[in-house]
Amino acid sequence: MLTRYASPDVLADPNEIACAILADLQQKKTPATFEQMCGTALVVSTLTRVIESDPNPEQLNLIVQGQGGSGKSWWLTDIVVPLLTQLAAAYPQAPLRHRLLAFSNSAAANIFGDTIHHAMHAHGRSKGKKRQMVTGTSLRKLEEAWGDIALNVVDEGSFIAPKLLGDLSG
Repeated sequence: MLTRYASPDVLADPNEIACAILADLQQKKTPATFEQMCGTALVVSTLTRVIESDPNPEQLNLIVQGQGGSGKSWWLTDIVVPLLTQLAAAYPQAPLRHRLLAFSNSAAANIFGDTIHHAMHAHGRSKGKKRQMVTGTSLRKLEEAWGDIALNVVDEGSFIAPKLLGDLSG
Protein backbone atom coordinates (compact mmCIF):
# COMPACT_ATOMS: atom_id res chain seq x y z
CA MET A 1 0.00 0.00 0.00
CA LEU A 2 1.38 3.37 -1.03
CA THR A 3 1.32 5.99 1.69
CA ARG A 4 -0.04 9.31 0.49
CA TYR A 5 2.40 12.09 1.34
CA ALA A 6 0.69 15.00 -0.38
CA SER A 7 -2.89 15.98 -0.98
CA PRO A 8 -3.73 16.99 -4.56
CA ASP A 9 -5.28 20.25 -3.28
CA VAL A 10 -2.19 21.21 -1.25
CA LEU A 11 1.00 21.77 -3.16
CA ALA A 12 3.83 20.10 -1.30
CA ASP A 13 7.51 20.81 -1.68
CA PRO A 14 9.21 17.99 -3.63
CA ASN A 15 11.93 17.82 -0.98
CA GLU A 16 9.30 17.37 1.75
CA ILE A 17 7.67 14.53 -0.18
CA ALA A 18 11.05 12.81 -0.68
CA CYS A 19 11.93 13.25 3.00
CA ALA A 20 8.55 11.81 4.04
CA ILE A 21 9.10 8.75 1.83
CA LEU A 22 12.61 8.23 3.24
CA ALA A 23 11.37 8.72 6.83
CA ASP A 24 8.56 6.22 6.24
CA LEU A 25 11.10 3.65 5.02
CA GLN A 26 13.27 4.36 8.08
CA GLN A 27 10.31 3.60 10.35
CA LYS A 28 9.73 0.35 8.47
CA LYS A 29 13.37 -0.59 9.20
CA THR A 30 14.35 -0.38 5.53
CA PRO A 31 16.44 2.79 5.48
CA ALA A 32 17.99 4.08 2.29
CA THR A 33 21.76 4.08 1.86
CA PHE A 34 23.77 7.25 1.39
CA GLU A 35 24.00 6.56 -2.36
CA GLN A 36 20.24 6.05 -2.61
CA MET A 37 19.62 9.32 -0.78
CA CYS A 38 22.01 11.13 -3.14
CA GLY A 39 20.20 9.63 -6.13
CA THR A 40 16.88 10.73 -4.64
CA ALA A 41 18.20 14.29 -4.24
CA LEU A 42 19.26 14.31 -7.90
CA VAL A 43 15.80 13.13 -9.01
CA VAL A 44 14.10 15.75 -6.80
CA SER A 45 16.35 18.49 -8.18
CA THR A 46 15.47 17.60 -11.77
CA LEU A 47 11.76 17.33 -11.10
CA THR A 48 11.74 20.60 -9.15
CA ARG A 49 13.01 22.41 -12.26
CA VAL A 50 10.13 20.90 -14.25
CA ILE A 51 7.59 21.82 -11.56
CA GLU A 52 8.90 25.38 -11.42
CA SER A 53 8.12 25.65 -15.14
CA ASP A 54 11.65 25.77 -16.40
CA PRO A 55 10.91 26.45 -20.08
CA ASN A 56 13.67 24.12 -21.20
CA PRO A 57 14.52 21.66 -18.43
CA GLU A 58 17.42 19.43 -19.25
CA GLN A 59 16.40 15.80 -19.45
CA LEU A 60 18.07 13.72 -16.75
CA ASN A 61 19.37 10.33 -17.86
CA LEU A 62 20.18 8.56 -14.62
CA ILE A 63 22.07 5.27 -14.94
CA VAL A 64 21.83 3.10 -11.85
CA GLN A 65 24.73 0.71 -11.31
CA GLY A 66 25.91 -1.47 -8.48
CA GLN A 67 26.53 -5.01 -7.37
CA GLY A 68 23.75 -7.56 -7.31
CA GLY A 69 21.68 -7.14 -4.16
CA SER A 70 22.84 -3.58 -3.51
CA GLY A 71 19.32 -2.16 -3.70
CA LYS A 72 19.14 -0.65 -7.19
CA SER A 73 15.71 -2.00 -8.07
CA TRP A 74 14.47 -1.46 -4.51
CA TRP A 75 15.45 2.20 -4.74
CA LEU A 76 13.49 2.57 -7.97
CA THR A 77 10.33 0.76 -6.84
CA ASP A 78 10.22 1.94 -3.20
CA ILE A 79 11.57 5.48 -3.46
CA VAL A 80 11.59 6.84 -7.03
CA VAL A 81 8.20 5.49 -8.18
CA PRO A 82 6.35 6.67 -5.02
CA LEU A 83 8.10 10.04 -5.33
CA LEU A 84 6.98 10.39 -8.97
CA THR A 85 3.46 9.27 -8.08
CA GLN A 86 3.14 11.76 -5.23
CA LEU A 87 4.59 14.63 -7.25
CA ALA A 88 2.25 13.88 -10.16
CA ALA A 89 -0.70 14.04 -7.72
CA ALA A 90 0.54 17.25 -6.10
CA TYR A 91 1.44 18.97 -9.39
CA PRO A 92 -0.97 17.76 -12.08
CA GLN A 93 -0.08 20.74 -14.29
CA ALA A 94 3.62 19.78 -14.45
CA PRO A 95 4.81 17.42 -17.21
CA LEU A 96 6.51 14.89 -14.94
CA ARG A 97 6.85 12.21 -17.59
CA HIS A 98 9.50 9.65 -16.94
CA ARG A 99 10.74 6.27 -18.11
CA LEU A 100 12.10 3.43 -16.05
CA LEU A 101 14.32 1.37 -18.31
CA ALA A 102 16.35 -1.82 -18.05
CA PHE A 103 18.31 -4.08 -20.37
CA SER A 104 16.37 -7.32 -19.98
CA ASN A 105 12.67 -8.10 -19.86
CA SER A 106 12.94 -9.53 -16.35
CA ALA A 107 14.81 -6.48 -15.03
CA ALA A 108 12.26 -4.18 -16.68
CA ALA A 109 9.36 -6.13 -15.15
CA ASN A 110 11.05 -5.97 -11.74
CA ILE A 111 11.00 -2.15 -11.81
CA PHE A 112 7.63 -1.88 -13.58
CA GLY A 113 9.44 -0.34 -16.55
CA ASP A 114 10.34 -1.13 -20.12
CA THR A 115 13.40 -2.45 -21.90
CA ILE A 116 15.66 0.26 -23.26
CA HIS A 117 15.56 -1.33 -26.71
CA HIS A 118 11.77 -1.29 -26.83
CA ALA A 119 11.51 2.27 -25.53
CA MET A 120 14.01 3.48 -28.14
CA HIS A 121 12.37 1.47 -30.93
CA ALA A 122 15.70 -0.34 -31.32
CA HIS A 123 14.41 -3.89 -30.93
CA GLY A 124 14.83 -6.42 -33.69
CA ARG A 125 18.28 -5.32 -34.80
CA SER A 126 20.79 -8.10 -35.24
CA LYS A 127 24.29 -7.92 -33.85
CA GLY A 128 26.85 -7.12 -36.50
CA LYS A 129 24.44 -5.39 -38.86
CA LYS A 130 24.97 -1.72 -39.52
CA ARG A 131 22.36 0.34 -37.75
CA GLN A 132 20.04 2.35 -39.92
CA MET A 133 19.35 6.01 -39.16
CA VAL A 134 15.79 6.58 -38.00
CA THR A 135 14.10 8.96 -40.44
CA GLY A 136 10.69 10.16 -41.58
CA THR A 137 7.61 8.95 -39.76
CA SER A 138 9.63 6.70 -37.45
CA LEU A 139 11.76 9.65 -36.33
CA ARG A 140 8.70 11.82 -35.69
CA LYS A 141 7.09 9.07 -33.60
CA LEU A 142 10.27 8.66 -31.60
CA GLU A 143 10.56 12.42 -31.04
CA GLU A 144 6.93 12.57 -29.89
CA ALA A 145 7.41 9.66 -27.52
CA TRP A 146 10.56 11.15 -25.97
CA GLY A 147 10.00 14.88 -26.37
CA ASP A 148 8.63 15.75 -22.94
CA ILE A 149 10.32 13.08 -20.84
CA ALA A 150 11.88 14.79 -17.81
CA LEU A 151 13.60 11.75 -16.35
CA ASN A 152 15.01 8.50 -17.72
CA VAL A 153 16.24 6.00 -15.18
CA VAL A 154 18.22 3.04 -16.49
CA ASP A 155 18.56 0.08 -14.12
CA GLU A 156 21.62 -2.12 -14.62
CA GLY A 157 23.29 0.30 -17.02
CA SER A 158 26.44 -1.84 -17.09
CA PHE A 159 24.65 -4.33 -19.35
CA ILE A 160 23.92 -1.74 -22.01
CA ALA A 161 26.34 -1.03 -24.84
CA PRO A 162 27.98 2.40 -24.68
CA LYS A 163 26.68 3.24 -28.18
CA LEU A 164 23.07 2.63 -27.11
CA LEU A 165 23.56 4.74 -23.99
CA GLY A 166 24.97 7.47 -26.23
CA ASP A 167 21.88 7.25 -28.40
CA LEU A 168 19.74 7.66 -25.28
CA SER A 169 21.41 10.94 -24.36
CA GLY A 170 21.82 12.24 -27.89
